[in-house]
Amino acid sequence: MLRSFPVLLLMVLISWPGAFASAEEFRRTVNVEWEPMEAAKSYDLELTPVPAIEGQEPVSVKTKTADWNGRLTPGTYQMRIRARDRRGAPGAWSPSEEFKVGLDTPQLQSPGQNAKITSEEPENMEMTFQWKPVGGAKDYLLELMSEDGVTKINQIITDNKFTVSLPVAKKYSWKVLARSEGLQSDAASLDEFTILGPKLNPPELTAPESQFVRQLKWTFPTHANRFDYLVTRMNPKTQKWEAVERVNDAQVTEIPFNEKWKGGDYRFVVRAKGEMRASSNPAEIKFTVFGGDRSPAAQETFTLRQAIDRTTGYFGVASYLITSMQYSGTNRDLGNASVKFSSLGGTGRAGLGYLDQVSPWGFLGIIDTSGFFIADKNYTFASAELNALYRKNSGERGESRHQFGISYKELPELVGNGFGEFVETSKISYIGPHYGYEYWFAMTPKFGLQANFHSYLSLYKVSTRNGAAIEPTPSFQLGLL
Repeated sequence: MLRSFPVLLLMVLISWPGAFASAEEFRRTVNVEWEPMEAAKSYDLELTPVPAIEGQEPVSVKTKTADWNGRLTPGTYQMRIRARDRRGAPGAWSPSEEFKVGLDTPQLQSPGQNAKITSEEPENMEMTFQWKPVGGAKDYLLELMSEDGVTKINQIITDNKFTVSLPVAKKYSWKVLARSEGLQSDAASLDEFTILGPKLNPPELTAPESQFVRQLKWTFPTHANRFDYLVTRMNPKTQKWEAVERVNDAQVTEIPFNEKWKGGDYRFVVRAKGEMRASSNPAEIKFTVFGGDRSPAAQETFTLRQAIDRTTGYFGVASYLITSMQYSGTNRDLGNASVKFSSLGGTGRAGLGYLDQVSPWGFLGIIDTSGFFIADKNYTFASAELNALYRKNSGERGESRHQFGISYKELPELVGNGFGEFVETSKISYIGPHYGYEYWFAMTPKFGLQANFHSYLSLYKVSTRNGAAIEPTPSFQLGLL
């Protein structure tokens, strides 16, 4: 007769996979082994749930070998074993051993293992986590953490999926543990994934204000932390862009323009980069760099010159001048009776012109309307000009302009009586050549001085009082602005 009891050696729990459709889905395969005994021909194995279920008998198993394989519902059990000899007589029961049949380890489904997900949102993205249901599980513990430790989530979930909004451009790890009334998975499923941010916005480049380039600047787009930039210059001989400077991963938003770089046409390209975000599209500008001395003094002179030369292409002229008019006239029909007066008047001017950027030649057309008061009554007369323009530099800050053309003028004709008193007015009009000279001098980029002289010749009569002829006499105009 056997007087001793077997000794438990090893217990192995093996998951029972597959889709579950009945009570069997809540059971797992259990493998129990113990130390064989001499003279033992068979063994009795008794398994009792803890706590015991009223009305339910313990699971009793007979086996001829020192092991047993079977399926048990996850939970806590008391187990004892006894041996039987060749006559079938039982030995003593072993002391009860308590063990737990745990839940299956969840199988993670989404996101995939080491997945890299590209978000269309710049800040946060909704993520859905999903895993296969675990038989017997009542809820799940999901733990999620970003690599930098800023984002941490510990959530108990009754479903087999969970949706949450997460910051983009980060790497995460996550795991799921199945649970049920004090039981849990034998192990937690662990995985990693990365959410990549969308493409960065390109930086905005600041165009140089003049050809005297000192710096190249650009903005810092949101989420960018470094830049690649390229400076190229157009080779005037090959008409191809040649690299002057290339830098990757720069952490600045402006660079000095090297004073040793030659003048000419340049192109500047910048691309923004960020962690776990797609680089931006390249942003570029093209600009021209002065080819001579680029010192501050040379720049000041160039700026003053540019203030005079900035008007190129078509341009308009509009002005109004207040004038003081001194007039005297002699009426031969009344025995050379004379009339004199002083009057305050004004002249409105409108014009259209064109100046070529390369050629010194251009043109200018002007229409004037003038008026003055005599005896509380306003009298007006008009004039028009069409001129060719010729420009020539005069020193570093000055420019001479010559005008050649034809003019139409109306002049007031005042009629007086024999006592020198004003009686009435009429108009005299004529056409003749015109020559003008103007001198422009830049004092600052916004203020300057202009002096002008204009000469008009009455060559052809248009209308006169009583149809009298015109004696060609010149008239002059002097001005200072």
